[in-house]
Amino acid sequence: MASYQCDRCLKQFSSYYNVRRHKADHCAYAKIDDNASMDGGGSSYSDEQSVDSFPDEESVTETEEDENSENSGDDDEIKEEIDPWATMIDDAKATVRPEYDEFMKTLQMDGQEEKCEAKCEECEAKCEECEAKCEAKCENCEAKCEKCEAKCEAKCEKYEDA
Repeated sequence: MASYQCDRCLKQFSSYYNVRRHKADHCAYAKIDDNASMDGGGSSYSDEQSVDSFPDEESVTETEEDENSENSGDDDEIKEEIDPWATMIDDAKATVRPEYDEFMKTLQMDGQEEKCEAKCEECEAKCEECEAKCEAKCENCEAKCEKCEAKCEAKCEKYEDA
C-alpha cells in the first residue's frame, strides 16, 4: 500500500490529497511567519503566497512500505480520521427511525380511520333509507296481508255456513 509523506514534518498519510491538505497548513503558517519577518510585520500576499493554495505534486514524496516492515509507532498516524458527525448521524438514524416509522403508521391509520368513519356515516345514511323503504314495503305487505286474511276469513265463514 502506498503512503504519502510530508516533507516538512515527515508525517505519513494514506492518500495524496490528505498530505496535500496537511502540507497546505504548513505552508500557510510558514508564509505568515516569513511575511512577518520580511515586511516587518506586514501581511501582504501575492498570488503565489495564497494561504488556500496546495503544494506542488513534486514537493510531496511518495514512499512504498513493505508489508513485513514494522512501523508500530506510525500506525496511529497513518489511519484516516473517522468523522464523528457521520457516526452521530448514523446512531441518531438507528434510534429515531423506528419511532418515526411508528409515528408515520399512526398518521396513516388516523387518516384511514377518518375515511372509514366517513364511509360508515354514508353507509348508515343509506341503511336508514333502506330501512325506511323496507318499513314502507312491510306496511304495504301487512296491509295486503290483512286484506288477504279478511278475504280468507270471509271465504272460510262462507264454507262454514254452507
